[in-house]
Amino acid sequence: MTITVDPKFPNTIQAAIVVDETNLPTYLPNRLIPISIDRNGRILIAGTVAATLGTAVTISDAMAFASGSLVGAVMVGYNGASFDRLRSAGDNADAVAAATLGELLTLSRNTGFNGATWDRLRSAGDNADAVAAATLGELLTLSRNTGFNGATWDRLRSAGDNADAVAAATLGELLTLSRNTGFNGATWDRLRSAGDNADAVAAATLGELLTLSRNTGFNGATWDRLRTLVSNADAQAAAVTGLQGVVARLTGFNGTTFDRLLSAGDNADAVAVATLGELLTLARNSLFNGTAWDRARGNTEATVLASAARTTTTNSADQTNYNARGVHVLLNVTVVPGVDTVTLSIQGKDPVSAVYYTLLTGLAVVGAGMNVYKVFPGITAVANGTASDVLPRTWRVAVTHSAATSFTYSVGAALVI
Repeated sequence: MTITVDPKFPNTIQAAIVVDETNLPTYLPNRLIPISIDRNGRILIAGTVAATLGTAVTISDAMAFASGSLVGAVMVGYNGASFDRLRSAGDNADAVAAATLGELLTLSRNTGFNGATWDRLRSAGDNADAVAAATLGELLTLSRNTGFNGATWDRLRSAGDNADAVAAATLGELLTLSRNTGFNGATWDRLRSAGDNADAVAAATLGELLTLSRNTGFNGATWDRLRTLVSNADAQAAAVTGLQGVVARLTGFNGTTFDRLLSAGDNADAVAVATLGELLTLARNSLFNGTAWDRARGNTEATVLASAARTTTTNSADQTNYNARGVHVLLNVTVVPGVDTVTLSIQGKDPVSAVYYTLLTGLAVVGAGMNVYKVFPGITAVANGTASDVLPRTWRVAVTHSAATSFTYSVGAALVI
């Protein structure tokens, strides 16, 4: 090796290596080589020296890590397995694969990953509806509002008409007219006042607000006007259209219809508890018999058996004693056969078993004439004629014939309180 200094460039050292290749051995790269310096200052290397940087490697992708020394002005990047040349994107397209070899996206653009590839971000180039939600890299940058309808994006817009039944799914519609709308369960309707004064206005009339100066009531199906009564009758149906009982009267509900409350207009017994709206307002005393109300009575009279010819034992119908304590029973015999007899008995009735029991039995009667029998508490008892007893509520008379001959007679009763 020769080292020289140029006087013009004192800070620069020039060196030269001269190799004598005559009859010297060849040494492989990366081996120690003996060198010497001759008297002229030159370095001598014995043998042939191969390229110390190894074999030059052709520039390519997917180069192995230890493949050799790169020759050439190139930048490489490690992709996790091999070295690839770093390069700029040579096109301006979408769907550039995420794994393109060594690509550096150096264009002045924004890209977005769509889950599989990279797309350019772009502004919307049109002003239309139903822009697909998956359009490549689209950024909606127009001066507009959009809304997602569940499948695509629509422009938000004001309503361009003033109609009913505007579909709830109309594209992006915002109802911005100066109106009120109500949802009827399927579409949107304008709210409006009632334009008529009629009954049975359907509950589902489009957006109707009943703003007339009237009161309405819902009858379970439609709306009716509330009104005053136009009649003064009983048994008015509870569902009469919009009926309000404002006539100067009192009404009562009987379980089915409404009846006027009234005073008793008759003078009868056994007035049922549920008689139409009745209020017992007569100046009378009533006694409750366990089922219905009876008027309190004074002394009364009754026909127990009408006058008639009879040949067999006869029992009268059951008689009702409302509030008497005793009774006079009169047997009036007008025709007799002459030899046989009839005998009268006054009987009470057991309310449970319906069996009759005897209060008084008279003497056997053979001839015509009036026969009197008395039952009253506290009187002097006379055999076959009077009994000191109380007359029960249900009683009867029995006339027993001694034979099948014909007797004509009648039986009357005088009830004594």
